[in-house]
Amino acid sequence: MKRGFYRYTRNPMCVAALTVVIGWATLFGAAVLVGYAIVLFVVFSLFIRLYEEPRLAREFGEEYATYVSQVGRWLPRRSHGRAP
Repeated sequence: MKRGFYRYTRNPMCVAALTVVIGWATLFGAAVLVGYAIVLFVVFSLFIRLYEEPRLAREFGEEYATYVSQVGRWLPRRSHGRAP
């Protein structure tokens, strides 16, 4: 059973880091922080797609495939009436 924020997104720490940087960009009106958030997103995406997800698929097989089908990489998926 999935616990905590991993019930809603497969990468909650990355989502939190991006949210903080975007929040700072908004608070300080700093375009450079928006650029930094974009760079972070690209780096996170490449690492997750090219290294982390293939490794987890090899290690956990069908269990991970089921998890991927139920939980979004970045944003929560609609539950269609099912409890998370």
